[in-house]
Amino acid sequence: MYNKVKLLVEIGKLEVRFEEDSRVITELSNFRDKICSDDILQGAIAFGRLQARIGETTEEIQTINCILTNTKPVPDMSIGELEFTVRTYNVLDRNQVRTVKQITEMSSEGWTKIKNLGRKSYEEIAEKMHGLGLEIASYGESTEVC
Repeated sequence: MYNKVKLLVEIGKLEVRFEEDSRVITELSNFRDKICSDDILQGAIAFGRLQARIGETTEEIQTINCILTNTKPVPDMSIGELEFTVRTYNVLDRNQVRTVKQITEMSSEGWTKIKNLGRKSYEEIAEKMHGLGLEIASYGESTEVC
């Protein structure tokens, strides 16, 4: 079961951030009511509506999602949890890149310096990060945005 106190704290942070947007405040209020009543299904629906209303992946939304699903915050996730191919996992592991945070902090030049990391492995990493709502630096001199 999720931690209700942590959820209420995160809802409070969003209320402060979006205090000028009555539509977001309405969705936050609905979400809080569903969480307080322990209606998990309706709480999940209310959370989906809140995400849609905000329209962006914020750190607060990611934190709420982690609390609801009892998962680690995204930056703390290990590369082992991302289900990379064996080749990609091994290349990252051998180069001491072991968390999502380390991946997101990598520079364009840093990607090209990783031994045995080719374009295909880079694209796999970029795709996984995109699935988490994160972006990474481009591979080398490419102007491509992932």
